[in-house]
Amino acid sequence: MYLVIDKQTNNIIHTNNHPYNNLTNIEAYALFDESKHACIFAKMYNPQYHKIENFKVVGRTPKEITEFRIENGIDSPLTNSQKIDDDGNIIEKTNKEKYLDGILIESYYKELLIDNLTNVINNKFNTVIESGTTYKDKNFQANEISCNRINNAITFSETSGIVTPYWIASDNSVYQIIDLEDLKNLGLTIGNCFQSNFFKRTQLRDSLITKTIEQLENYSVEMEWGIL
Repeated sequence: MYLVIDKQTNNIIHTNNHPYNNLTNIEAYALFDESKHACIFAKMYNPQYHKIENFKVVGRTPKEITEFRIENGIDSPLTNSQKIDDDGNIIEKTNKEKYLDGILIESYYKELLIDNLTNVINNKFNTVIESGTTYKDKNFQANEISCNRINNAITFSETSGIVTPYWIASDNSVYQIIDLEDLKNLGLTIGNCFQSNFFKRTQLRDSLITKTIEQLENYSVEMEWGIL
């Protein structure tokens, strides 16, 4: 099949597949000015899947196919909050894109940024205390449950006179408790780890409200956590 292309616009003017312009190759060349038009030949051309580029028929990208289908009423139009990704899928715009497009007001966009960063900070806190702290070459979890358990063990040992004989480390190995003082020191180490990181989490979360949108967009929880 042939396609006659307007060199200036790159648009197809005629094709021998068009019902009203069923011209032969010779007729096509005779009718059109070669200085203004180009006549190209292709084994296949479907406007939904192909386009003209540099006077050649090339395949559309998945994104371009979806754009074509929408522009030509094959698929429903996009809403203001939607976009097409590189794979041709219709997806929701990011909050930043909605903000830049005027869909989200500034105060709500900032609130969303703070909520997202708060979740990241909370996750960082949980990761740190689950990874625990070191006491006498062994690692112990320092989450809230661990703190409560060792506090209860210390209280029981003080009131009963019976010292808890061992404590389980993070790798499930057994740490032998020497005496009550040793148990208290272990509890102090675990408690300090929890409290210091709890303080970091609180400080970072509370500071978010003072940040500008640009600062929130570029905020690094890892970096800020390491500074405190």
